[in-house]
Amino acid sequence: MVIKRILPVLLLVFFTACFFTPPLYAQKKLVDRIVAVVGDDVILEGELLEHLFITSQQAGISLQDSVKLIELKNQILEGLITEKVILQRAREKDILVSADEVDAAIDKDLETIRRRFTTDEEFLAALSEEGLTLTSYRDGLREEREKQLLQEKFMQELKLPPKHVSDSEVREYFEANRDNFGVRPATVRLAHIMVRAALGDEELKRKEEIVTEIMLRLVEGDKFEDLAREYSDDSSTKNKGGDIGFLERGDMLPQVERYVFLLNPGEITNVIKTDVGYFIVKLEEVRLGKVHLKHILLSITPDEDDEIRAEQLANELVMRLREGEDFAELAATHSSDEDTKTEEGILGEFTIEDIPERYIGPVESLNSGEVSDPIDAPGGWEILKLLEKRPPRPFELEDVEDNVRKGLAQEKAFGEFIEKMKDKTYIEIRL
Repeated sequence: MVIKRILPVLLLVFFTACFFTPPLYAQKKLVDRIVAVVGDDVILEGELLEHLFITSQQAGISLQDSVKLIELKNQILEGLITEKVILQRAREKDILVSADEVDAAIDKDLETIRRRFTTDEEFLAALSEEGLTLTSYRDGLREEREKQLLQEKFMQELKLPPKHVSDSEVREYFEANRDNFGVRPATVRLAHIMVRAALGDEELKRKEEIVTEIMLRLVEGDKFEDLAREYSDDSSTKNKGGDIGFLERGDMLPQVERYVFLLNPGEITNVIKTDVGYFIVKLEEVRLGKVHLKHILLSITPDEDDEIRAEQLANELVMRLREGEDFAELAATHSSDEDTKTEEGILGEFTIEDIPERYIGPVESLNSGEVSDPIDAPGGWEILKLLEKRPPRPFELEDVEDNVRKGLAQEKAFGEFIEKMKDKTYIEIRL
């Protein structure tokens, strides 16, 4: 969101900002006079003029406005010098960018451009009008994109501590660049109640009784493997006495992993309750950081009757809400979403592009304050409340303040570092 002043030419993605400018990169440079020497590299006048043409087109500067063009040319030259310094430093640090990384970046950029056209055919026709094919256009972008990725990697690896930025600096930057922030897209504020299908009380009680019975039998000396064969709902391991082999951190449910790595070989956990079911886990051995485990799983996966009950409850809640009951209270008592149920069910503010696809239809049909019919969602049913619709509007400082502050803090730190590098680099300007 922040339009960084840092290295204005350095990170200019000219092929997305000015898509169909004349393909200068494909033309033979007729002028090759050296305008600057930077370390063991040079900047040619043709390279400078190429960037000048593209940037002036982007900025809407007339080619007849000599004063602004001279000022812009000096800015661009300074950016190109900075680029050369960074690339030389990146090479010294053996920072590399793979062909796959470049291809992925180009694919992403081309997809952004492609979305400006109604069809693929229209996109390819526009390329053809410029004397380009998709392949030749990709090839033309490769060198510039590779340089940009190298610079980005270099800056990421620096890990410079950010500098202090005052409130007045943030405000000054925002006011000076207000037009560059564009228009904030239309947004919606949403809340929801999630009604997940859950095991019925009687079935849940039966599972808990079985778990208690298993733990008692383990205390009495029954073999873990025999109990796994008798009770476990995990069909892939029960016939192997619950043996699931060697696992490492990240391979298990977090609730299970938390206890497993506290065990000594031969020890068994207490009952661990998860959304999947009840686990009892035995540690067999530890080898090279991996753990050999056996487990007994009593599943609490809902069945068809549980799903029907969840749908009935969702319909009942919608009816109660439309009769005037408080959304926040019903969310607190009935929502299965632990993250939002105590926060009045509020999900937050989103653009239409950011919300799940299942929300789009209901959001378009609702007015502020209304609730949707139950929406079929993963694991259950969802009731959506549209809290507010906001039309497209200019960004205000409070919308972007954090990003502006962070960008300026990084810019200050990076700017100081770049100046130090320039002081250590031979630079001769011949413009």
